[in-house]
Amino acid sequence: MKWLVLSDSHGMRGSVYDILDSHPDAAGLFFLGDGLDDVEYVENTHPHLQVYAVSGNCDRTRGTLEGVADCGGVKVFYTHGHLYGVKSALGPLCKRAKEEGAAVALYGHTHNPLCGTQDSVLLANPGAVSSFPSRYGILTVEDGVPSFQLRMI
Repeated sequence: MKWLVLSDSHGMRGSVYDILDSHPDAAGLFFLGDGLDDVEYVENTHPHLQVYAVSGNCDRTRGTLEGVADCGGVKVFYTHGHLYGVKSALGPLCKRAKEEGAAVALYGHTHNPLCGTQDSVLLANPGAVSSFPSRYGILTVEDGVPSFQLRMI
C-alpha cells in the first residue's frame, strides 16, 4: 500500500490536487502542516483517501499538532516538526517517535526533502509543495516493511 506525504503547500492548492490526481492508487494522504486550507476539501474530492493532517506553525494551531497512524501494520508518527526543533537536529523527533512505538516519523517545516534512518526509525521529510518544483513523498509498506521515496512535479 502507498500513502502520499505532503507538507508546506502555503496556498498552492493546485499543486496539491495535481499530486493527488497523479496517484489514484494511493490509500491515503499525510499532510504535515502549513497549508491546512489547501487540503480541507480533499475528503470531498477524493473520498477514497484516508487523510491524516496536522497543523503547522503557519496554520495558527487550528488542528492537532501530531498523530500516530497504522499503515499496513507499521506505526507512523507524523507532525509538522517545529515543536521538535527539526531545523537543528532530528534527535528529539526520533525520541518522540520511539515513545509512540513508531517505526516511521514524518515531518515537514524545513522545506528540505530528507529520508534516512536514525536509531532504527525511518525519518522522512517530503520537502515543500510550495517549492519549485513542488516536492512530495510516497510512503510504501510492503510485507510490514516501510520505505520512502522523494518525488517532485
